Amino acid sequence: MKTVFSAALLLAFVLHARAQGQITGACEVSSITTVFVSSTPSVRFPGKCDVKVNLSWEQKANNGNKYTYFHIWQQSSYQSFNYTNPANPPIAANLSASIGTVIVKDPSSTNPVLYDTYNPDPSYTKVLPLQGYGNVTLRKTVANNIDRFTVENVVLAGVDCNANNIYKFVGDVWSSQQSQGKNVHCVGKGNPFVINEVTNRSAMNCSDQNIGVQIVSATSNATGTYKIFADAGSFGSFDPSTDVLIATENFATSSTSLLTGAWPFTFTSSVSIPNAYRQNSFWVQVLPNGGVSTQAHLVNSTCALLPLTLTSFSVTRVRSRVDIKWQMLFEASSKGFNVQRKTDKDWETIAFVASKSPSGNSSVPVAYEYSDINPFRGVSQYRLVEFSLYGEGQASDTKQVRGESSLSKVTVYPNPSHTGRINVVFEKATPKEISVIDMTGRIVYHTASYKNNQLVLDLRQSGIYMVETVDKETGDVFQEKIIVQKP
Repeated sequence: MKTVFSAALLLAFVLHARAQGQITGACEVSSITTVFVSSTPSVRFPGKCDVKVNLSWEQKANNGNKYTYFHIWQQSSYQSFNYTNPANPPIAANLSASIGTVIVKDPSSTNPVLYDTYNPDPSYTKVLPLQGYGNVTLRKTVANNIDRFTVENVVLAGVDCNANNIYKFVGDVWSSQQSQGKNVHCVGKGNPFVINEVTNRSAMNCSDQNIGVQIVSATSNATGTYKIFADAGSFGSFDPSTDVLIATENFATSSTSLLTGAWPFTFTSSVSIPNAYRQNSFWVQVLPNGGVSTQAHLVNSTCALLPLTLTSFSVTRVRSRVDIKWQMLFEASSKGFNVQRKTDKDWETIAFVASKSPSGNSSVPVAYEYSDINPFRGVSQYRLVEFSLYGEGQASDTKQVRGESSLSKVTVYPNPSHTGRINVVFEKATPKEISVIDMTGRIVYHTASYKNNQLVLDLRQSGIYMVETVDKETGDVFQEKIIVQKP
């Protein structure tokens, strides 16, 4: 597992409720935070981008709240609304330029749920998650009469693209204590937040038990505070109410000739890791002074990793669903598994599957499975990360599966290849004869009985090649053209 991951940015803003006309009731929402996951070309909005985030916020527990609505706009498209008349909440026309709205039903209960209908105006169709954008999960933790909600893998679809992945948003949050969820009883409006205003590139150093902290900023002389948390709660998800605070320090960025591009200003330091948490992964949370965003970055540890004792691990596509199955030979102090997926970007955790073993220990094989809604059209990669009760984790081998809409039974990527290294993924792991032929008709690779569903080719010369596969069970012949373009 890599010890340095690309920056994952959190944003935070504070919403102060105040009585406005007839609007009453506590609406003390704070620490609204997003972990930046990825930015990709939009699935539904050509020329735009889809920004995937894990969205979190805290609010004072209030047994009267029946619904909480979180409206999100890009900053340039924000529609200010006057919430002072409780009986007249925003309708679809007032939200026409919004990116989307997260709705939580029964936020004060022990089992809140994401709701898919905007009660004040059911004609509003931008309730998140939008159809076709995969699984979204809602988690809630409670500490000191504060409810913390985390919505993971939500996609803000159709935003204006930015090459540096710096995105500016504005959010309104309001709650209703009415069973129909229509009247406004508290509100916090016009709250800006920015993705990647400040980011960090911290890394683990196992030899001296330190975290090397590097904070970079898009603006000069950024100052603030950063906090180090041991990832000890819901592994892979930032939650300061359950993760363990290790250190709190100040930072100030300055200009450096070593960095170019979006973040030319940097701060570096080092924080010693207590022995009790050496095997954990860590969150570095950055809180800029005067900024409008808060960032956190997961630093994965490879110190003293657990052996992953898998006896089997498979991924199988069933139309838009990918079934992931694995079996452990035994388990020792196992907390569970992060199921991770990679498409055309970095690895992302799509689910946490808890250990089935009592106290995390088992001397007999234990089987697990998880189904991922994945309509991605290219090749998807999957892996598992096992966590012990103490937090350490190790990645399994990688398995691959073809995209839902791939019409052929053989998928090759990248194509063209600029290194000569090409992955060939087959629909089934049945015996097959494989030949790679160059444009002169010369066979440059051949195997008579290949049984796996993935083959990696390393072609040294630039040119056009043909991969010919003969299924030895059916006699079917498949051909795929591949191109190698080395610099």
